[in-house]
Amino acid sequence: EEEFLIAGASHDLQSALRTVRQLTAATLVVKLGPQGCTVIHGDIPARLEDGAIYPGVRVEVLNVLGAGDAFMSGFLSGWLNDAGDARCCQLANACGGLVVSRHACAPAMPTPAELEYLFNSPVPITRPDQDLVLQRLHQVS
Repeated sequence: EEEFLIAGASHDLQSALRTVRQLTAATLVVKLGPQGCTVIHGDIPARLEDGAIYPGVRVEVLNVLGAGDAFMSGFLSGWLNDAGDARCCQLANACGGLVVSRHACAPAMPTPAELEYLFNSPVPITRPDQDLVLQRLHQVS
């Protein structure tokens, strides 16, 4: 959200998004913190909730450094493989969530093996830093 507020020169997100839209027809991805994110392909909706909100990964936040880079890396990994919005956002939210749950920046970036483990866990992993299997996957993959 903060990036769009700056880019759109406004304190109101909807106004900022409309300003950005006047400058570009590009797909806009709005991060919404723990709520997740939304993708806007065309006109800016009156409320973000009027579009699809893709839920975030609930984790205990230990360090936010690198979370935005991880988020966008996850999104682009799906985008570049022609995945739909739901999959791109699933990857983005998981990458951002895993990075904020660790005490590092670039070294905290997850691998595909970690993401698949996270997606296939029968229970939510809210403390990835304490999950032994996930820690091991991070070390070896």
